[in-house]
Amino acid sequence: MTLRKPDLPAGAHHDLSVALHELHRKAGWPSVRDLERTIGVDFVGRTRIYDAFTSPRLPPWGVLSVLVPELARRVPRMDADEQTDHFHRLWDSAAQAKDARTRAWSVVLTDAGGRRIQLVELIRSVTGAGLAEATEMLAHCPATLAIGLTQEGAERLVSRVEALGALADVREEGR
Repeated sequence: MTLRKPDLPAGAHHDLSVALHELHRKAGWPSVRDLERTIGVDFVGRTRIYDAFTSPRLPPWGVLSVLVPELARRVPRMDADEQTDHFHRLWDSAAQAKDARTRAWSVVLTDAGGRRIQLVELIRSVTGAGLAEATEMLAHCPATLAIGLTQEGAERLVSRVEALGALADVREEGR
């Protein structure tokens, strides 16, 4: 039985999901119940197996570490250890990408050159600072404009700052 594929954007997690579904197909589409029975409910239950295939969340390595070898054993001339190593690399890439998306980033104004009036307006809209405080930030660079952003959000803010002729850096918080 084919299982529904999660709707994932292109990237490492998507690649892992596609590879898992491909391995499931090659193994003859065993049912979740059959996989549970073979693996042993004490290790991984039916729901966790089902979620590994269908959930948009990254499956825990512990689930894949028992699921992948079981699927590989069902495919003629497929090496279960090789598949496990391959899937661990895929999973690790997806985990690193997920970690990069969930880390917090900050934007630091490093040079206030450029259009100062527009830059003060941008600083006030981003930080909620008053006119005097925003002007003070320009005078005493480096100044932190925002904290707790996603990497994508921080990069967008830097683009807005640079469009006004100033310079800013994206920095990972806690490092």
